[in-house]
Amino acid sequence: MKRIFISAFVGFIAFGFFLWSYLVLAHFSLAYLGALIGSVSGLLYFLGIYTFGKSSNNIAKTSYYGFGVYVGLIVVMFSLYQNPIPVQYFAGLYAALNLVMWQKYLNWYSVYGERDINILVDKELKTKGNVLLNGDVVSASTLLEKPSVWIFFRGNWCPFCVAQVEEVAGQYNQITELGYSINFVSNQNEIHTQSLANKLGVDVNFVIDTNSTFSKNLGLQDDAGLPWGLTVLNYKTEVLYPAIIITDKKGIVRFFDVTDNYRDRMPTEQIIEELQRFCNTTA
Repeated sequence: MKRIFISAFVGFIAFGFFLWSYLVLAHFSLAYLGALIGSVSGLLYFLGIYTFGKSSNNIAKTSYYGFGVYVGLIVVMFSLYQNPIPVQYFAGLYAALNLVMWQKYLNWYSVYGERDINILVDKELKTKGNVLLNGDVVSASTLLEKPSVWIFFRGNWCPFCVAQVEEVAGQYNQITELGYSINFVSNQNEIHTQSLANKLGVDVNFVIDTNSTFSKNLGLQDDAGLPWGLTVLNYKTEVLYPAIIITDKKGIVRFFDVTDNYRDRMPTEQIIEELQRFCNTTA
């Protein structure tokens, strides 16, 4: 259901933008303008998360765009109150549905429910199966040989994941100086992974959990997390829950965080604070 919802919502916004833009230019009315304002707010939001508004923590920013959605509906309702033309009630219906879908996006689509996570702090990280590490097939257990920061992410298609990966990679020197390797883990294919690696240009480990054996064992696989339609870009329907794990040189989990809202990720500065805290307690 969520896979279809997000694709339908984006399509709904794009359709509205072109429709109301035409009607405002050809048959101007406040009702059409209000519907356009609502659709533009959503369109700017979804364009922004891939371009000018990129961030791994998006929660605070949504209020600005949500304000535009509310304003659009108010303008439509005012217009219909002043001049209730039947054909323009379609603008009211669109603006109302746009608001409902926006709220669903914030409070339902973005939020994860109960999950059976199999990761415990102060216990060894469970490793099962083989993974691709920088192009080579290795046992997942070999990844426990060095203290590591693990970033599990959904894929290149997810703007919040890419923003988080870029933010962590941007602190590469500080993290490695503390004695930690960086493992970026996904189940996307090698082509997508290499594209991201080339973009970052830092010496980190890109781990591809090809059959999701490793991630499933940890309880970090989302069986239907990919938005509908993106399989044409060679992404899998199953993705990974965004998570952060810190392990020591014995493979013991020292810190673990899995987000309850995919638009809300732990800041990289906080990850570094955890690394420093652990280094100080073991010095």
